[in-house]
Amino acid sequence: MPTDLCNIAPLRAEITTSVQMQLLAAVSTGCVKTAAQLVAAGVSVNMGDEDDDTPLTLAVARSNPDMVDFLLKAGADVNLPGVGGKSPLRVAIDTAAPLGVVKLLLAAGADPLAASYDDKQKKDVTDQMAADLAYINSRTGDENADTVLYEVTRASNVFNIIEIVKDGNPHKLDNWLKTSKVDINAYNRHGATAFLHACQMGRSDLVELLWYAGADPSKPHKYDAAITPLKMAEESGNPHLMREVKRYISLAEEEFRKKSTTLQTDMPVMKPAQVKPRIFKG
Repeated sequence: MPTDLCNIAPLRAEITTSVQMQLLAAVSTGCVKTAAQLVAAGVSVNMGDEDDDTPLTLAVARSNPDMVDFLLKAGADVNLPGVGGKSPLRVAIDTAAPLGVVKLLLAAGADPLAASYDDKQKKDVTDQMAADLAYINSRTGDENADTVLYEVTRASNVFNIIEIVKDGNPHKLDNWLKTSKVDINAYNRHGATAFLHACQMGRSDLVELLWYAGADPSKPHKYDAAITPLKMAEESGNPHLMREVKRYISLAEEEFRKKSTTLQTDMPVMKPAQVKPRIFKG
């Protein structure tokens, strides 16, 4: 069978593999400038080697925040698994990466828990993270392990509360708020809060639970200040919810004024009997 001289696919594949290895080598040695030149020339930031190592998982394993930052800005998939099916965040945990690396991954949308996990799997994964980080700390005395655990757990809790709100079960949300530690006003990676989601859904019952847990009824979307709980309530088509959100905003403003007065006079201020006291989370 004659050789097809026009078939350049094998050569192209060999060239692609070669430049990809150059990118991995640049990442491994921490040369951001070389990595930037290769990416600008068209080398994929999401292509792995034969061992399934990706540029991002390798940069995380090398504990290089500058390289991690560059790759994420260049379009690296923050949840793309590498060797052994481990995500970049999982690699950061296994290697006790610097907190700066972990924060970059979380800010870029790294999911501590896969959305497809059921409740038991989520608990198992979180418990395993805690056990691994505790082991690292006990062996190395590295306080960074505890800090990383806090950041991952916090992100997991924010992810969980918004998923529970989306689920729409008020009893489940009530139980979770009573038993979990979470910053009730924290943003998820998309810039939304649990309160914003509940208002968007038009759910007065969920909004009320979040309000009494300490939610800020005026806190807007992280990336678009025009998206507020009140606007979401108005667009939901639930006039009762709109009135309730306005009432919560007024009560929150009154709380702020009373706290300011207390600080100025150093005297306790009693809440009106008809207003249920809030329990602030976070």
